[in-house]
Amino acid sequence: MLFDNNVFVVKILSIVIFVECLNYFLINYLRARQQIQKYSFSNLLKTILDTSIVSFFVLIGKGISTAITGLLLSDNMFLVIFLLNSLRNRD
Repeated sequence: MLFDNNVFVVKILSIVIFVECLNYFLINYLRARQQIQKYSFSNLLKTILDTSIVSFFVLIGKGISTAITGLLLSDNMFLVIFLLNSLRNRD
């Protein structure tokens, strides 16, 4: 069975998918506005956040549930950072 019948992981993943869609919508907005430096930095920041937080939880041996929760945490952190930066730097 998928995730050993762990319903919690499936519920968290559904939230992760929604937040990921919001994040990529905002990132692609920068590309559409031809703000390539901000676009590149945003992609780099998101990748570093996702990789570091998920890797941390995996390496300390907390399991897939905590790793997925870490992914949700990093996605929400990126969303808040991006929105605060966008509100502060309106063009």
